[in-house]
Amino acid sequence: MSNTKERLESLDVLRGIDMFLLVFIEPFCRSLLRAVVPDPQSHWLWHLFDHVDWHGFCFWDMIMPLFMFMSGITIPFALAKYRDRKAPLGQFWKRILKRFILLFILGAMVQGGLLDFDIHTLSLYSNTLQAIAVGYVVAAILFVFTPVRFQFGAAAFLLAGFAAIVAIFGGNSYEVGNNLVETIDKNVLGHFRDGVDWVDGQYVFKDYHYTWILSSMNFAVTAMLGCFTGMALRKQDWAPMKKVRNLLICGALMIVAALLLDPVLPIIKHIWSSSMTLLSGGISIMAMAVTYYLVDVKKFNKGLDWLKYYGMNAIVAYCVYHLVNFSSIPTSLLHGTSHLIGSWYPFLISFCCLLIQFLILRYLYRHKIFIRV
Repeated sequence: MSNTKERLESLDVLRGIDMFLLVFIEPFCRSLLRAVVPDPQSHWLWHLFDHVDWHGFCFWDMIMPLFMFMSGITIPFALAKYRDRKAPLGQFWKRILKRFILLFILGAMVQGGLLDFDIHTLSLYSNTLQAIAVGYVVAAILFVFTPVRFQFGAAAFLLAGFAAIVAIFGGNSYEVGNNLVETIDKNVLGHFRDGVDWVDGQYVFKDYHYTWILSSMNFAVTAMLGCFTGMALRKQDWAPMKKVRNLLICGALMIVAALLLDPVLPIIKHIWSSSMTLLSGGISIMAMAVTYYLVDVKKFNKGLDWLKYYGMNAIVAYCVYHLVNFSSIPTSLLHGTSHLIGSWYPFLISFCCLLIQFLILRYLYRHKIFIRV
């Protein structure tokens, strides 16, 4: 958000929590389990960071939807000047086009094999950042050019439209590997989708079920739900507690609606089903309401600056974690300890890499360097 006076400290904190869980806590815990447990993958803590295989929802399934949701919250704060025509619309189009292109490129670098410089290993649409790019652009354009009621109608249309397309053209099948959403990705993206390996001169299709093309309808809804939340938090005529109360009620109603729809429209994160969108959106809204209450209303923010290291440079944290291997640094300095600490040596190297990442983000924050796309 460009206006520092309007900046939501709670958003930086919640985004920091989400990113810290992804790029620090998960690798830290799994590396620790490998050091102390003979069969780490049988430990309950290991599975805390697993996604549900298909139908259902768990704690770790919230990481990506929450990240996408929070990208939408920034829209009313950052783009209101374009909606109110206080800034040239040419700047708006340049801004969102730049964001879309950079997020798509970064997503391809992180997960799409772009840095292999090999057409055979390239995935065109396969990453969280690319999904955010699509959702953000749709939500931003609707925010700037359409009234709020139309935006609500558009979100409802996209949710219902996704379900209707699956029902009409896909026989309402939500079976793993046998549904229209996966079929579209397989036919459109072909070997340029994720879950495909290039082995001995031929493509090998793996057991992969995440989808992107039709799912983009609900990616947009997730970003729009964030945008609606941002609108509510920005309302000058609502007292802080009214904002909290209304957001909690809306979030709770969405969760109930998702659970009621589940028998007909199953909650499936892999294909970003409509009921999953409602469920994750409801949880995200409630999480934002609680964080806003604690941080911005009650000012319980002492000692939280370190979370902002991750929250205010979230894209940097995400990309550095996935793209940069720091292991050569601690390995060069600590290789002599390997015979002394045995199974703890890989954990030590992993922890040092996470610490380096933390120090980089701390440096950026302390020097007020915030890299946004």
